[in-house]
Amino acid sequence: KNSNLFVEVAPRISGNMEETFEININESILLPCEVSGIPQPIVSWKQNFMPLNVDPPRTYVQHDGLYISKAQIA
Repeated sequence: KNSNLFVEVAPRISGNMEETFEININESILLPCEVSGIPQPIVSWKQNFMPLNVDPPRTYVQHDGLYISKAQIA
């Protein structure tokens, strides 16, 4: 008889998280968000409580955070 064992690990956010970031217009920034868990957590980004409009290549999600190229005033 075969049995399956699934070990799940609660999601965890690691690294140093800053509450605010300050950059100049036209600068680029990576907003870090390193997560782990089993199954792999899904990260979503929001701006003013609304889903963030990811618009490559200016903004895109990487495995370790959100990259914003040439920041502008929203």
